[in-house]
Amino acid sequence: MLGRLDYMMCQTNHDRLLAEIETAIPEDLEQIWKWNNTVPASTKRCVQEMIGDKAQAQPNAPAVCAWDGEVTYSKLDHLAMRLAGRLIDLGVGLDSLVPLCFEKSIWTTVARLGVLKAGRAFVMLDPSLPEQRLQAIIQQVKASLVVSSLSNQSLSSRLAQDVLTIGSEFFADQGDRANQRLNRSSPTSVAYVTFTSGSTETPKGVIITRTNSNVVTSFLPESSIEYLSQLFLSPNSLIGI
Repeated sequence: MLGRLDYMMCQTNHDRLLAEIETAIPEDLEQIWKWNNTVPASTKRCVQEMIGDKAQAQPNAPAVCAWDGEVTYSKLDHLAMRLAGRLIDLGVGLDSLVPLCFEKSIWTTVARLGVLKAGRAFVMLDPSLPEQRLQAIIQQVKASLVVSSLSNQSLSSRLAQDVLTIGSEFFADQGDRANQRLNRSSPTSVAYVTFTSGSTETPKGVIITRTNSNVVTSFLPESSIEYLSQLFLSPNSLIGI
């Protein structure tokens, strides 16, 4: 830290703008290039397919552990399949953007995977943001349906014409859709859109494809694998986010 401060102080003079000062020391840049020396190969698969494979290979392995419950990969895949079927029944168009209004919850992960399995893309709505900003996002994605948690049902109903509220009661009322035929997605199709305000008040969307979202899940450099092993982490380890 002191080395970085000294590096920045050496660049200061009366004629230099603050924006022109380099904050990364040469050693930092060298390490960054070392980490990114190997470019990960593109994965021609969708993330929902990879999770489905995990559910087949390790059905009883924990997938999500949250304050409101835990699910295995098998259970997660099953719940997401049932939600996907419901979205298709409701007529949500293929490649549509489906806003998700959730607090941190076990159902957030179920909702994301369910939308992907249905061949649609999701947009996360942070319920702590001003309602006017959320409305601006809804208008941009032209969504008529919001998938919501029970605690955000009232907010969601003010944002869109239709609200699909999911939770334990929702899935208790849904039939088994294990054999339902779902839409097969292309790896180049959109997985989700994330919004940032940028330099203006208008939210700006960034599109992430299913291939883009797979890079992190499918690639770990050898140095990272070695580091994880040093921390005694295995494929069955739970990592807090």
